[in-house]
Amino acid sequence: MIWKRQGKKANDHLIVVGNFDQQTFVDYAIPVKQRNHYIELLNSDAEKYFGSGILNSGPLKPYAVEVESDPETSEKQTKFELMITIPPLSIMVFKPVVKLRRSKVVGSKQ
Repeated sequence: MIWKRQGKKANDHLIVVGNFDQQTFVDYAIPVKQRNHYIELLNSDAEKYFGSGILNSGPLKPYAVEVESDPETSEKQTKFELMITIPPLSIMVFKPVVKLRRSKVVGSKQ
């Protein structure tokens, strides 16, 4: 099961993944709307919770996938997918990482 908990802002959401089977799913694609990287906030399969330790480490980068939106016009639309490993009998929570860039404006007075 996969569901999204949405906050008030577009980037204020969590993706929750629950696997209630004994099978591990590798390279499982989850559709996401933004290109933002995601981090795994919680994984019940972590060793500290006495799990097997199958984790999704580091920032996870969504992959762009082109799909045809209208077969008559052949217009292509870009969607994004997050590839994760889903351990058996686990719950995981992912959060988008919002990077703020500070740019220095040349010639501005401060």
